Amino acid sequence: MTADRPRAWPDMLLLFFLAAAVILLRTQGWRAGRLNNPDMLPYYSGALALVQSGALPDRGDISSYSSYSPPGTAYLMVPGLLLTHDARLQRVPGDALVFAGTILLLYLAVTPILGRGIGVTAAAATAVSSIGYQGIFP
Repeated sequence: MTADRPRAWPDMLLLFFLAAAVILLRTQGWRAGRLNNPDMLPYYSGALALVQSGALPDRGDISSYSSYSPPGTAYLMVPGLLLTHDARLQRVPGDALVFAGTILLLYLAVTPILGRGIGVTAAAATAVSSIGYQGIFP
């Protein structure tokens, strides 16, 4: 039965290398990033509190509706906080995780419906477009 169906791992490998190349290109010039971004301060402090004391972040920054945003970005910044102490690089692991997950899920959703070629094309087009790599900042 499995001989009839093409294997997905070559496609996944291609998409992995494409995603890695896009992540490297998008993070090029990271040293020029802003260190004094007041919008990210609640996320930095929430991730730091989670790592140091285990306190779960309960809110993010104040949105344009004068309400607090969800703290999801703080959770995605924890791997970057554990890997590096530079605040400009702390977003990169979370960004990469969300980006790779988007590409993988798009491929897995489109392939059974429209076929393998369309699935790879849709995932690759999203990977290289500016919409595909948005990052974790809300």
